[in-house]
Amino acid sequence: MFRGVYTSTAGMASQMAEIDQLSNNLANVDTVGYKEDFAALLQQPANPLSYGMGGLVRGTGILSVNSTIDFSQGSLVPTGQPFDLALQGPGMFAIQSPTGISYTRNGRFHISAQNQLLSESGAVVLGANGQPLQLPDPQGNPVVIRTDGTISMNSGTVGQVGVYDAPGGWTKAGNSLFTPNGPATAITTTTIQQGMLEQSNVNLTQTMGTLMAAERSYEAALQMQQNQNQILQSAVTDIAKF
Repeated sequence: MFRGVYTSTAGMASQMAEIDQLSNNLANVDTVGYKEDFAALLQQPANPLSYGMGGLVRGTGILSVNSTIDFSQGSLVPTGQPFDLALQGPGMFAIQSPTGISYTRNGRFHISAQNQLLSESGAVVLGANGQPLQLPDPQGNPVVIRTDGTISMNSGTVGQVGVYDAPGGWTKAGNSLFTPNGPATAITTTTIQQGMLEQSNVNLTQTMGTLMAAERSYEAALQMQQNQNQILQSAVTDIAKF
């Protein structure tokens, strides 16, 4: 009798987790370099530790398990700003903050008064050698950043923007930052596009449709739970009559 309550409750919890995930994706549709999350839903199997009259006790509904990150390429949009950089391919930029090294796809960079290349949040961008990028005073001269990250000025090559990848994958750390699951190493296969930014890879139309479906599923599970509660209440009332 309680299985229906358990099943509907599990459905509500899992759908709410998916709704939260989808809502966060929509909130970041305009965030530079954002990678969308997917909530993975898993049907509960039969419980091998519990046996009923007919053998194994069947699972009750679905569970929300760890979410996964979609690292597919976002579209590149030109900005005309010389220090806006976009990655075309896998990997991350590395930045040095007071709390340590973090990684990001957000290439909205700028030059500080001390001629250091900084991230949007003010953290120092690291080069391919793992060191902060310290540039000479451009003195109004153009700065050219090639597809391999090499930074050139009138005086010649002055540094190289680093691109890093982690064979073990990445974990989100908030604020468009990632931490590597294991060592992150410099790579040369990904190209850097100067004067461009990578947009979020969230598909607005598809995400809206999935969100509406998840909300309908939640409402259906809620209605099922309410029906089960009414059945249980009627059963208790009928038993009391005897």
